[in-house]
Amino acid sequence: MKTKFLLLFLSLILSIYSFAGDNDTGSKHKVRNTSGIGVAIKLTSLGPGIEISKAFYHPFNIRLGATYFGNKSDLSKYLPDGEYFYNELRIGTVSLIGDWQFRGIFHASLGAFYNYSEEYYEHDYPSYNPPTIVNKVRFNVNKINPYIGVGFGRSISKKRLLSFGLDFGILYIGKIKYSIETNDPDYEKPEDIIKPLDKIERFQFYPYLNFQLSFRLFTKIKHYY
Repeated sequence: MKTKFLLLFLSLILSIYSFAGDNDTGSKHKVRNTSGIGVAIKLTSLGPGIEISKAFYHPFNIRLGATYFGNKSDLSKYLPDGEYFYNELRIGTVSLIGDWQFRGIFHASLGAFYNYSEEYYEHDYPSYNPPTIVNKVRFNVNKINPYIGVGFGRSISKKRLLSFGLDFGILYIGKIKYSIETNDPDYEKPEDIIKPLDKIERFQFYPYLNFQLSFRLFTKIKHYY
């Protein structure tokens, strides 16, 4: 716990240092980045990830990123003997986002995400005929998700090695699709299962939050006196 707190504290200090460097009003001349490349690590509402940024002539840049989070759990030990319950969650995206910088450190963004996220449930239990009932439920979203958002900070610092950024946006994921597989001969889609699944289909937008630390690799800087 202390180690995590220390890392977070150091990240904030470095971010403030970068922010101050990018917005030094005491300088006698202006600094403008005309091109550059940066690499970022990020923590988002879609999981942790990495990103590569390319800055073009001010005030535009493009970001290519990827995120992934996965979890598997077997809850069979909490069930009666003979029952099996397994859950697997995978959240994965590849994103392409364009930024327009305005008011110094703010930016507006448009882009798209390739979303290969999926959730899977399996519940098996003993029966007479067949000897084992197998129920499987799988959830998916649209593969292509348009994105719009705003942000604070820079993906590539103008004068420092390190910069930070915050993004707030919305993804259109479409209707969440589900499929049910079972070998139960008496299965008739009971209402207590279908109603919750139908409600899930109504959530077509997903909030996207992103905090990232970016490291400038290459850049060209022009000074205007």
